[in-house]
Amino acid sequence: MRLRRLELVGFKSFANKVKLEFHDGITAIVGPNGSGKSNISDAIRWVLGEPSVKSLRGEKLEDVIFAGSDGKRPLGMAEVQLTLDNSDGFLPVDYNEVTITRRVYRSGESEFFINRQPCRLRDIQDLFTDTGLGREGFAIIGQGQIDAVLSANSEDRRYILEETAGIIKYRHRKEQALKKMAQTEFDLVRLADILSELKEQLVPLEQQARKAREYQQLAARLEEVTLDQLALKFGQLNISRQTNMDLLSKYQAEELLLADQEKQQESEMMEAQEQLHQLEQHIDNLQQELTSLNDQINNAMQKAGLLEERLKHNAESQNERSNLIKAYAADVEQFSTRCAAITAEMVTHEQQYKSIQALVDQLAQKVFQIRQDVQQKREQLEKGKSDFIEFVQILAEARNFGRNYQQQTEQLNRQIKLVQEEAQLLKSQTDEINEQLNQKLLQVQELEERRQLFYEQIQQFNSVRERIVQETQALSNQEKTILQQHQQVVSRLHALKELEADYEGYNYSVRRLMQANLKRVQLLGTVADVIKVPEGFETAIEVALGSALQYVITPTENDAKAAIEWLKQTKSGRCTFLPLNSVKGNSFSTNYQRFWQEPDCFGPAIDLVQFEEQYLPALEALLGRVVVVKHLDAAIALQKKLPSFSRIVTLDGEVVMPNGSLTGGSLNQQSHGLLARKNEIARLEQEAHVTKQRLAEFADAKAELQNELDKIQTQLDHHQQLIGQIQTEFQTLNLEITGIKAEQLKLAKQYAAKQQQLEEYQIALRELENQAAASMDNIVDLEEEERLRRAQIADLEVEIKELEHVLEVESQQLTNQQIALTSAKTVLEQQQEQLALVQQQLAQAQNAQAAVEQELTKLKRSQTQLETDLRSTIEQETQLKNRKAQLMQDLTEAKAQKSDVQAKVQTSNLNLKALQKQLANLDKTIYNYQLELERIDLELNQISDAVAERAMTAEQLAKRVVTAELHILQKEEKSLKQKIHDLGVVNLAALQEYENVKERVSFLQSQYDDLTKAKDTLHQTITEIDATSAERMLETYKRLRHEFQIMFTQLFKGGKADLELTDPENILNSGINIIAQPPGKKLQNLNLLSGGERALTAIALLLAIRKIKPTPFCVLDEIDAALDETNLKRFVEQMRVLARSTQFLIITHRPSTMEVADRLYGVTMSNDATSQLMSVQLSS
Repeated sequence: MRLRRLELVGFKSFANKVKLEFHDGITAIVGPNGSGKSNISDAIRWVLGEPSVKSLRGEKLEDVIFAGSDGKRPLGMAEVQLTLDNSDGFLPVDYNEVTITRRVYRSGESEFFINRQPCRLRDIQDLFTDTGLGREGFAIIGQGQIDAVLSANSEDRRYILEETAGIIKYRHRKEQALKKMAQTEFDLVRLADILSELKEQLVPLEQQARKAREYQQLAARLEEVTLDQLALKFGQLNISRQTNMDLLSKYQAEELLLADQEKQQESEMMEAQEQLHQLEQHIDNLQQELTSLNDQINNAMQKAGLLEERLKHNAESQNERSNLIKAYAADVEQFSTRCAAITAEMVTHEQQYKSIQALVDQLAQKVFQIRQDVQQKREQLEKGKSDFIEFVQILAEARNFGRNYQQQTEQLNRQIKLVQEEAQLLKSQTDEINEQLNQKLLQVQELEERRQLFYEQIQQFNSVRERIVQETQALSNQEKTILQQHQQVVSRLHALKELEADYEGYNYSVRRLMQANLKRVQLLGTVADVIKVPEGFETAIEVALGSALQYVITPTENDAKAAIEWLKQTKSGRCTFLPLNSVKGNSFSTNYQRFWQEPDCFGPAIDLVQFEEQYLPALEALLGRVVVVKHLDAAIALQKKLPSFSRIVTLDGEVVMPNGSLTGGSLNQQSHGLLARKNEIARLEQEAHVTKQRLAEFADAKAELQNELDKIQTQLDHHQQLIGQIQTEFQTLNLEITGIKAEQLKLAKQYAAKQQQLEEYQIALRELENQAAASMDNIVDLEEEERLRRAQIADLEVEIKELEHVLEVESQQLTNQQIALTSAKTVLEQQQEQLALVQQQLAQAQNAQAAVEQELTKLKRSQTQLETDLRSTIEQETQLKNRKAQLMQDLTEAKAQKSDVQAKVQTSNLNLKALQKQLANLDKTIYNYQLELERIDLELNQISDAVAERAMTAEQLAKRVVTAELHILQKEEKSLKQKIHDLGVVNLAALQEYENVKERVSFLQSQYDDLTKAKDTLHQTITEIDATSAERMLETYKRLRHEFQIMFTQLFKGGKADLELTDPENILNSGINIIAQPPGKKLQNLNLLSGGERALTAIALLLAIRKIKPTPFCVLDEIDAALDETNLKRFVEQMRVLARSTQFLIITHRPSTMEVADRLYGVTMSNDATSQLMSVQLSS
């Protein structure tokens, strides 16, 4: 068998559906912490039947459902589906593939399926029992389980050996057998009581049965009389029914005959109506055809007239087209002659145009050259004038400089003095600002010192507050723990008190009786209610008392009798009562005191329990001669010495009887007895009181700390306020300092600007003095240059005027020639346009002539077609007129036939109405007979129902022979009813009850005998189970011990280890000790080994188990976490060997483990806090 696939949806962090496919070899699940890797292991454990949510790291069942996140809403359901390959038949089911499905809803409902078929959780658990895959096996090893193997006590480790040996089912069978034996013993006692009670019921039941038999005889005769009366009535009704049936048949036959005649008459009338309808349709068709022919004749006549008109119009059109052709021919000849004349004129004018064009080009070139010369001279003139203007400005400036020098010098000196005064003012302002800044900085320093002092004080206060908070938190944690304990205690106490108040665990009869609150009946309580047992003796006293714990104590016998009567009336079962006024106790004499001095003997049970004095008789009767000892050996020893006793009970619940028989074994540790429950309630009340006091102490301590914390907080708030004030002053000073620095910077920039401005003025003054000296020498040179420039400008103006005159003369000649050229060009273009127009007119005339000739040809062809159509239309008109005459004759004949058929329809209608009247009268007669028959049938049905109630048939009643007359039968019926009335109330059930009780007594007696035999058989079965289990346990122990020693040596590369039985003589109850001695170390306690050594030792044991009992697959959840690299490699080597026969699924963080995996699945946590899956195939 192999894992095939796993599908999860809504399970823990896997909110979305994911599917994992598994193959042979090793599959590794990897991913960061908290990604949900271990949830895959939990899912497999859960779907295989794990009932404990705590084993899945949860508190309640709904914890396995996705609880939601910031990005995703909670789900309402979780489902895990595991598919297994069962082709080798490993599981005892007839399927090659087995799919286990487990589903849980947030409402708490669960569903289980095997191959989609609903089942129970127990069915899934049973399917995997002793396969190594069950919850007791180690096929799935989760986080923490490795260390748990070593941390478990020796007895708990026995379960590992039991699961490996495959005897879990034997242990379960033995437990079931022990339960059955206890139940058998209880049933034997119960059967004895029931038999005694049933035998007491037989006498009154026999009397009631005799009275019931007499009643049955009278009732039987009354039934016979009633049947005779019914038979007489049945016969009379049948005769009357037959007479009515005959008459009804006669009239129904007459009705059928008349109905046939009516149908025949209806058929004849329908045929006549159909014939009339056909004639009317034929006449309509003839009239429609005649109308159509008239329309066709009119159309033919109109068409012929139209064709004659079109022929006439065609002839006229031909004459018009012939005249047009002649006119267009004359136009073509005229336009051709004109085109030739225009072409000759155009040749002459083109020659004239070309000669004028050559002369114009020559003159244009000459004018262009003159214009360029003029333009060049003008540019020279303009440039000379422009240069002259600039020169004049320079000359003017030189002449003005001398005049403005003194004025500019005075102005510069005034500006220099003003700037020096402004610079001195700025320097004074800067000094004042620096002084203000220094004062503000001193204030800041003082504030900083004050703030630092307050900070140190706050730090001290915070330290004190942190200490108080830590102390408060510690108290809160302790308080929370105590509160949880208190809540658990109160919850448990409340539940137990409710169970106690509801008498839960008591028999139904006791519970009903104690809850009934009967009036006039005094019930002092049950035996369990009135006694108090010291701690540690609960099991012994419960076993000693047994079912007597539920005996009810009453003051008197009358109270007990009243309670028993109430139980009978309400059918609430049976109870045992202990009336204090009649019950007799029995106890040991003082001579037995010496036996109580024996080792491990606690003395009589009655001396160990506490109760009120009034209950002494009842308790002496139950515990007076019961002895309690510590263990079974002490009980056996005391049994041999004690002369007389009822039974000896040990603290563990073993019982030794006076005849030497022993009763013992394991008790169900999960259940709580009545006495244990009482003691637990008392203990829980004391614990609740203690935890409540401790909670009050914690509350007081927290209040004191809170007061101290409040004081510290007040001081902190005050200092924080002072620091806030200082901070405000800091901000104000900083703002002022910032403003002062900004003003300081502004003044510095202004002072620097003034200094730079002063330097620029001084430089300008020096340059002005230098320019004044050079200016006087330059003016003379500039005035001579002015004269020369003016002469050059005048010469250029004269040359330009001469060139402009020449240009004017040549331009005039060019203009004249251009006008002549334009005129010649215009004449030539006009002639070209005339030629194009004439050519266009010629083409149009030619096209029109050709078009008219084509139209004439079409008109001639159309005339021939029109003549043919006219002849055809005249012939069609003649044929239509002949057809019209024939139709008129047929229409006259059809109308005559219609009159004959209408007369026939009228006659048939009169005959049909007469027949329908006869049928209506006959139907009324038949209806009356049918009503009479229905009345008779109703009475017959009533008789049949009465007969059917008596399990008879109507045929049987009809065959019944009745000799008496009806009035005699009625008289006898009245007499029988009176006798039945005189019997009074009759318990008819007494007959069957008497037989049932009698039969039940016999049956219960046989059951009692069978239970006695079954008890012996169960003893034998338990003995055989113990023998088989011990044999298999011993064999498995030897093999596991050997494999563990080998595996330990291989993993540790030396050292030694062993498994030892704590009780070799009783292997079924023996614990197992693990001995481990790593190489180079002394033999030491397992708890003293390092974490890695402990993990490797546990792994050695688990791998040894897998070797002697391989499982199809094994799931390992981070069991390699505590191993170093060396030990990890050894573990991986062993896992690779085992992977040949076992499919491994390992959840790991270790790279070395990942390296041996054949397939990797990665688990990551998405943004919406859900686990996502990805897979990687590492080997083919």
